[in-house]
Amino acid sequence: MTAAFPFIVGCGRSGTTLLRSMLDSHPEIAIPHETYYVVRLAGNRRRYGSGAGFATESFLDDLFATGGFGRMDLSQDVVRAAFSSRPPSSYPDAIRRVFKLYALERGKTRYGDKTPVYVLHIGLLGSLFPEARFVHIIRDGRDVTRSFLDGGWADRIEDAALYWRLQVTRGRKAGRRLGPDRYHEVRYEDLVAEPGATLETICAFLGMAFDPAMLRYQESARRWAAASSRPERHRNILHVPTEGVRDWRREVSQHDLAIVEHLTGGLLADLGYELSAGASSLNVRVDGGRRWAGWQGRRIGGHLRGLVHAAGS
Repeated sequence: MTAAFPFIVGCGRSGTTLLRSMLDSHPEIAIPHETYYVVRLAGNRRRYGSGAGFATESFLDDLFATGGFGRMDLSQDVVRAAFSSRPPSSYPDAIRRVFKLYALERGKTRYGDKTPVYVLHIGLLGSLFPEARFVHIIRDGRDVTRSFLDGGWADRIEDAALYWRLQVTRGRKAGRRLGPDRYHEVRYEDLVAEPGATLETICAFLGMAFDPAMLRYQESARRWAAASSRPERHRNILHVPTEGVRDWRREVSQHDLAIVEHLTGGLLADLGYELSAGASSLNVRVDGGRRWAGWQGRRIGGHLRGLVHAAGS
């Protein structure tokens, strides 16, 4: 039986890095930095397989040119040697081979991926990899919004709030199509409050035995933060997570809180988060409508790309 290929997904700033560090601390599984190339190169998969056999050199040239592969700290010579001895049969097979090499280099037998924006590509990844299992980590959208603003990934509260709503909604919709055997939702708040119990559930979903080493994840987190382009943005991952470290309700005006809940309240409530602003006033509804229209224009115009690569810690 093929082992599950875990994909940790979710809107940026929702705890994907924390969960990645915990899983990567398991003695069996290795999860690299955000790859991006698994989806990006998938668009070339017909070209790779259009000849008599898989176009190994073309695939490797494309792979080595990506920043995601560079962040894996995996030797190109090692990859070329492995592909020469046994050429892959397809694009998914080639990707599995790269991840397997990454795991073996770290003395582990299993591998996974943590690229938050893959939450928008669950359908594609699920079709490419029948063994893919998606762990969608979700955090209170008000806290995610605040984190986006604090980190400089968004200038407007509506951009951050509606981006959270878009990613979570699309991820959940795609996950429901796959079903509970391949898609599992985790609340960031549960991971922080009860890490052991939450990780046990995740491990059962992935077909792994829970290991206490997962709770001693700081070393993995330290390596990840040090290798990131902006390590100061990930300083919180080096400490034991604390409930309420960020509380949207205490940090913004009532009007801004009302705007965010007006724009995302339906999803927040569906996820079980308590709303605090009460019924929207006419002023909030008018302002919210104006902000929503502006967001749509910027999204269609491609002016929100910076949010796509927001790191998830």
